Amino acid sequence: MARFCADHRLALIHISTDYVFDGTKDRPYRENDPIAPLGVYGQSKAQGEAVIRSKLKNHIIVRSSWLYGVYGNNFVKTILRLSHEKDELRVVADQFGSPTSASDLAEALLTIVKKIAAGEKFDWGTYHYCGKGITTWHGLAEKIIQLAHAYGTLQIKQVTPITTAEWPTPTKRPPYSVMDCSFLIFQFGIEIKPWPESLKHSIERLLSEN
Repeated sequence: MARFCADHRLALIHISTDYVFDGTKDRPYRENDPIAPLGVYGQSKAQGEAVIRSKLKNHIIVRSSWLYGVYGNNFVKTILRLSHEKDELRVVADQFGSPTSASDLAEALLTIVKKIAAGEKFDWGTYHYCGKGITTWHGLAEKIIQLAHAYGTLQIKQVTPITTAEWPTPTKRPPYSVMDCSFLIFQFGIEIKPWPESLKHSIERLLSEN
């Protein structure tokens, strides 16, 4: 795709991930921080980024994190389902990140597309976009259940925080993958919503439609 765009003088927008980072920093990651993916998914996304940079000048790479939405399978929909089936959930509480609404990301991408089409000036390259604020998977699960209570009775009684070591998976995840989005805000004038606000809107759509 990058070669095709270069040959036909087209711009390319590519979606990447916070999983290109290893999670060892103690402050939000910036676009120029060194990458060190821990797993195959992060490695493949990092390789995709590198190919695009080598083949095409007019590109926008947007790294996002902890994506969820009203369509497809994702963490939010899983927690909603399990809250009707189980009395207790055990959720990892030592991985930190920023939940991101897929619809919010789509709106941001449309803003970028419009600026490209209008020929406005901005820097090509890599950007970060994620929900505003920081939480853990446990914190996110608790917020989901809190919001879902407004739509009916849930079976769930307790959300127990656990460590990553207590929930072993084949996929290695960065313990901290919060990203700094100030460069995108400055370049494109995009307002980023607090993640609890966007989560509330998504749960309203999911549960009111059902």
